[in-house]
Amino acid sequence: MSRYRIAVEYNFGKVISFWSFITFKNGLQIGHSLVGAYYSIAVLLTNLHTCLYSSQICF
Repeated sequence: MSRYRIAVEYNFGKVISFWSFITFKNGLQIGHSLVGAYYSIAVLLTNLHTCLYSSQICF
């Protein structure tokens, strides 16, 4: 169970490291911008990057 949690936390960190605007609290406010859409697109593009360039973690 622990190794799956570590993998999920690693992937959250990977999304944030690739797309730093996701952590910009003043610019991303619920009701003023499409926070969910931005995050979904960031995850999709990160998954695409992982498929093209592989990942550091493997099970």
